[in-house]
Amino acid sequence: MSPTVRRIAFPLLLLAAAFAVASVPAADAAAGKKCRARAGTVYKDGATRYWHERRGLYACTTLNRAGKPRTVRLGPWTSGGKLKADGPFVMWTTVRNVDGTKVDRVWAATADGPSTRWLAGVPAVPASGDQGFQEGQVARMLVNGEGGAWITTTSDVVLTVGTTPDTVTPIGTPPIALRPDGNALLIGSFPATPPAQLASSGRLSADTDEADDCGGVMHHSLTVTPGGAEPVGATWYHAVPADPVICNL
Repeated sequence: MSPTVRRIAFPLLLLAAAFAVASVPAADAAAGKKCRARAGTVYKDGATRYWHERRGLYACTTLNRAGKPRTVRLGPWTSGGKLKADGPFVMWTTVRNVDGTKVDRVWAATADGPSTRWLAGVPAVPASGDQGFQEGQVARMLVNGEGGAWITTTSDVVLTVGTTPDTVTPIGTPPIALRPDGNALLIGSFPATPPAQLASSGRLSADTDEADDCGGVMHHSLTVTPGGAEPVGATWYHAVPADPVICNL
């Protein structure tokens, strides 16, 4: 059900500290109202660009209050890493070698305004209940606003949300109890369904619940359809922080 690589027991906080987010000079401002072209670009749209250089992942976006290009360093980048973005919201993987086996670690961040990172190198299979986290590789990632999901090469399904996670409710009948591990939630493993088929069935949606610029709650829902059965997954609610400028806090 889970990757065969042995569990690695060390605090994720040390890893996060080792790769602390650092700002870089906003040199893109000189390029006008667009983020300039960059070597190593892995994603771009009309307002946001992601690229890697010197083993770091960078973002430039104009989706901020000033509407001008702003560049930040989001975290580390390694050869073989994957990236999925939805405008200024991004998830990516870094590759590590554990006991001679390549494994993925997962990162997630928001590039608009001061960069906010809500995943910092978490294992591909987060802890759940009495089961500790396990290593693995990511087959597919989904991003929808400040929420994301991934399916591993061993058919493990994971949901993540930014800001402050709150209540989790199941969709269908997940195979395990839904117990978040920080900002990551293992929904279950479905080894009878090939990972490509499971990944192609993944659906990630987002909606707000009484949320605006003065705060509130929103939720992300993830479902997969293992083996052609009924969809199964979870809805995870999380807080939307108030904007101190607009709300005059």
